[in-house]
Amino acid sequence: MIAGSAAALLDCDVEEPNGHLFMAPAMKRDVPVYTGFPRIDEELCTHCGACARFCQFNALLSTEKTNLVMAELCHDCGGCALVCPEKAIRFEKREIGRVGRFLRGNGQLFIDGLLDTGEFSAEKIIDSVLSERGNGSHRIIDAPPGCACSAVKAAEGADYALIVTEPTPFALSDMKMVVEMLDKLSVPSGVFINKAGENEEELLAYCRDRGLPILGKLPFSRKYAGTLVEGLLLAEKHEEAGVIFADLWSRLLAQGGLSYGS
Repeated sequence: MIAGSAAALLDCDVEEPNGHLFMAPAMKRDVPVYTGFPRIDEELCTHCGACARFCQFNALLSTEKTNLVMAELCHDCGGCALVCPEKAIRFEKREIGRVGRFLRGNGQLFIDGLLDTGEFSAEKIIDSVLSERGNGSHRIIDAPPGCACSAVKAAEGADYALIVTEPTPFALSDMKMVVEMLDKLSVPSGVFINKAGENEEELLAYCRDRGLPILGKLPFSRKYAGTLVEGLLLAEKHEEAGVIFADLWSRLLAQGGLSYGS
């Protein structure tokens, strides 16, 4: 059995999820996700502007004669309705994406989310993905890249974070921001180097300075790139890659203080 195959996989990169390309799942359930947005009763509204002043996301524009609601910018906090002195605001629901719950042939649970085109806020979809508890003792969460709000939402509360990077100046610059984000979230982390083999000195020096453990390396290989293009898992097609990822899984469990599972 491949290491980690009993863990549930959660793809939280909901703006462009790609885990399904490699999991080859059979769909079991696909459910819509909704968010709220304000609807203003113009007969009750006195155009005081309290709602627009409260909204930190500029989803409301209030003038002396009318109101404009930009539903795509609303984060569904409900604050505008609370501050309205005339109780002229009610919330309606609209669909912004979906969450899929799948099972692989080996019984492994795979969950992903997809944000609808044109939507700005991914947090509701990510929350819905993370609410799926899984059917095992461990969950592997594929977070969005970078350190924006969606990445924070996916990472907060994790037992451990694995930073996957490459030995390039651009990747190291991005990694430094991610490390700072994880520090602020108090999530311990380690590093896995993809496309390893050359020009690693600056990356390794940074990891030493920050006390970040190197939990594994995957060497640069044209055959690995070909396997990914086919939509296949490296650990299943290449024995040496399977050994690398099995060792990584053991190290992750040890670093995170978690019990061992297959």
